[in-house]
Amino acid sequence: MKFIISVFLSTILLASAVFAGEENHVKVIRQYSGSFLTNVAGSSLTRPPYIQAIRSQDGLEYLLGGFEKLKNRITQRRINKLRVQLKKINFSKNMLVGVFSQPMDNYKMKIEKVVNDTAGNAIELLVNYQHQIKSNRIPPKKSIHYMLAVIPRSDYPVVLMATEMVPAKSKQKKAKLAKLITVTGRLMALRGNDLQLVPVVIKRGKKHSYYIRGEQTGKLEQHLGKVVTLQGTVSHERNSPYEWDLTVNKLVKVFN
Repeated sequence: MKFIISVFLSTILLASAVFAGEENHVKVIRQYSGSFLTNVAGSSLTRPPYIQAIRSQDGLEYLLGGFEKLKNRITQRRINKLRVQLKKINFSKNMLVGVFSQPMDNYKMKIEKVVNDTAGNAIELLVNYQHQIKSNRIPPKKSIHYMLAVIPRSDYPVVLMATEMVPAKSKQKKAKLAKLITVTGRLMALRGNDLQLVPVVIKRGKKHSYYIRGEQTGKLEQHLGKVVTLQGTVSHERNSPYEWDLTVNKLVKVFN
């Protein structure tokens, strides 16, 4: 008998907890997502998104009008399409909650859930976001990413609870081993006591010369103007695509 009563009480407590959770949850009627392309190129530091609550058609037009100021044709087409979709919202019964990123690239967002706070005085929007900073030779144009949720109308303030998601296993590129090369060229002097090796035979597609680096530099000055064969490692960190750094490990041969 005691066992039956205990099971009955546990069932009641579990049902009460589930009911309380459902009561705390705010129904999301529909979601929209996308991005608005800007005319600004480059990468940005990671920043959390921001939130806006729209409770009227005028508020919606004010929001979309702000993005139209970007003066981007692709963005304008996206705004026109979104405007048609959002016309279906009945603002007398529902409202629109929007989460927007700063102008960024490689940015993702997801609305996890919408709930009433414990005090019942506000609506909390729980959002996860992720930003991956990439180093591109040609920086892409930044975009303003958005997530829109249609929920039942409420006069309570809407609070954003944003959490940055960091991949558990971040892919790390293995450092490339320095490639040892042997190159023959004429040793030339540059300003600032620097040395340059100009290859004797310039292969098609490889029009670079080499800036001489390393402890061997001082020993090579006596061979200025001569054709020499050097062995060393190459660094590609210089800005010019035609000039590389050569750290000399060995003087192989001097041609008279």
